Amino acid sequence: MSNMLIKKYTAYYFSILAIATTAIITITLSGCGTIQNYQTAVHSWNGAPVSALTARWGYPNEIEKQMNGNSIYIYQTYSRGTYAPTAIPGVTPVQPFNNNTLMTSPSGIEAGSHSIECTTQFEINAHGYIMNSNFDGTDCSATTSSANRKTYAK
Repeated sequence: MSNMLIKKYTAYYFSILAIATTAIITITLSGCGTIQNYQTAVHSWNGAPVSALTARWGYPNEIEKQMNGNSIYIYQTYSRGTYAPTAIPGVTPVQPFNNNTLMTSPSGIEAGSHSIECTTQFEINAHGYIMNSNFDGTDCSATTSSANRKTYAK
């Protein structure tokens, strides 16, 4: 195999790898939500009337009555699924004739499942006002626009 062919193949491989990496990063960053955005939206409800919460967030998944007369409104999101088999890029050096190095891509395949969730709780006092809020889970994040839709508008 000639040096020229090896150089062309290597340059082609790395240009495809660079394009794919750039595309993945662009897609990933374009829809980034943050925990801070979600936290700001959730905590904006402290002191708000519960009627405004249910008008904006809908009816909760669950309501727990507390011994002190307060209620906990619980909102849950849950998603479980699988992702399609994906080729895993890699580079393996191979020594062909004349000690020229040729880079090849192994054919690794990965597939699996995912589970994401978020539980958000609002404590409502006997007068119908939100006293406290908190959240927990693997998907408690929001983009700026989705946080604006979840924020209490006074």
